[in-house]
Amino acid sequence: MVEIVGGILVLGVMIVMSGVKMVKEHDRLVVFRFGKIIGARGQGLQYIIPFIDHSLLIDAREKLLKTGEVAAVTRDGVPLTVICSLRLQVRDPVRAVSRAESPLEHALDAVTAALPESLSQLDSRKLSGDSGALSGLLKTEMARHTAYWGVKIKGLELSVRAGQQDE
Repeated sequence: MVEIVGGILVLGVMIVMSGVKMVKEHDRLVVFRFGKIIGARGQGLQYIIPFIDHSLLIDAREKLLKTGEVAAVTRDGVPLTVICSLRLQVRDPVRAVSRAESPLEHALDAVTAALPESLSQLDSRKLSGDSGALSGLLKTEMARHTAYWGVKIKGLELSVRAGQQDE
């Protein structure tokens, strides 16, 4: 009889301890209860209810991603080839988990798609001028496209080349 009670006690302790999660400083823990998101938790020791809650770790560190070569035409008709380097960070882990399987890739795709339209509103003299101001302007514009996935653009750098003109 003592062995049975001891076994049940050990099993109970193991079940309770299975809910303890250690979250690193750069991670966030998104908790689901019966399949519904109940929130995100920060770093440190966290507890989820075994068999009821499920958790998913999201890396909240900055990532450096680059677009491929993007063709664009300025407002004054100058063709360009642009490569954009982005520093992205997941700022809202609940949005990131609930709206996309890979939120950073979705944000990169959105920026790649919006870049030609944003550059078409500028003229070539502005592009050849202050690149810091241009990057700030584009960063603000692109932030609208990435906020949906809970991703923030921490930095944006452009590599602009004049494209080939048809003669």
